[in-house]
Formats: sequence, C-alpha cells, structure tokens
Amino acid sequence: MTSLIDQGLAHHDAGDLDRAEQCYLDAVTQNGTDTEALKLLALVMMEKGNADEAGTYIEAAVDLQPAVAQYRHLLGRIRAAQGRMPEAAEALRLASDQAGPERFLILCDLGLCLEQLQSWDEAERVYAEILMYEPNNRTALHGKAGSAVALGDLDTARDTYQLLLKLDPTDSAASSGMAQVLGWIADKTLP
Repeated sequence: MTSLIDQGLAHHDAGDLDRAEQCYLDAVTQNGTDTEALKLLALVMMEKGNADEAGTYIEAAVDLQPAVAQYRHLLGRIRAAQGRMPEAAEALRLASDQAGPERFLILCDLGLCLEQLQSWDEAERVYAEILMYEPNNRTALHGKAGSAVALGDLDTARDTYQLLLKLDPTDSAASSGMAQVLGWIADKTLP
C-alpha cells in the first residue's frame, strides 16, 4: 500500500497540486507531527502562490524539528519570497549552521538575502566562504563582484568579473558589470 506522502509526491510530480495538497493534508491529519508532510504542504503552497500559508506549514515543521536544516532553509526562502528579509537572513544563518553538504546552497541563498538587506560586509564573507570550497560557483562570484562594487573595491570587482567571463564568455550580467566597473575605474569614480 502506498503512503499518503508517496501518493502526494506522485500527484505533485504530475503537476496536480490540489490532489497533492489533499494527500499531504491527510497525512498531517493522521499524524500531526509529520514534518515531511508539513514541508511538502509548504512547497505546494509556494507553487500555488500562497507564501503566507506556506510559511505557516514550514514554521510548524521547524517547531517540531528545529535541528533540521532543510526546514529552516525553506523557511528562509519563504520569508525572502514574502519580502521579510531580516527574518529570511536569520533562518538561513541558522540553517547554514545546521547543514551538512547542502550548506553551500543555503549560503548562496543567504548571500542573495544579505544583498537585498545591503549587508555588504556579511555578504562578502558568505561569498568568500562558498568560494573557498567551490571556486567556480557562479552565484557566489556574481555576489562577490556585486559586494565588492558596493564596498568600493573596484579592483576585486573587475578581477571577479574577469573570472566569470573566463568561465562563461556569454554571461551578459558579467559583461555588463565589467563594463560599468571599467568605466568607474577609467573615470576614477566610485559607484
């Protein structure tokens, strides 16, 4: 016999969000502490465009299992989608502290959140940590370049955009960033 979660996943994979939601709700009705069902409900709600309800479900999962990094990671992503950046950053910091190998995905999300908060020093540190272990991580490289620009370090921004363009010469964001930085360097001005 297939579990309600498995049935829900089959519907979810097929794009039938309503039936997936019902299976996950049934799973929670059977077991109010089923954190996997709560997480999946949060994902369905995000796909349906209901971030508030998604937040309620993932908060319940975090309350039940606060040490599970993936739940805090999802909470951070939901809070970011809601525009609640300080809460998103806090959830993502906690998730990265708890995480194993998925830590760098969480740190990328944290860096993007910190950029929204204009916390450039912390964003720069987060991206540097990612790049220590994944030197060609393009999200982190773009973040490093943007943080460097915001902090007035145009040489680091230029060097980082050069690396991005070496990795992918068709990277239009890196090309545009490089052109801006070279203009500022030539004009001896800061952004």
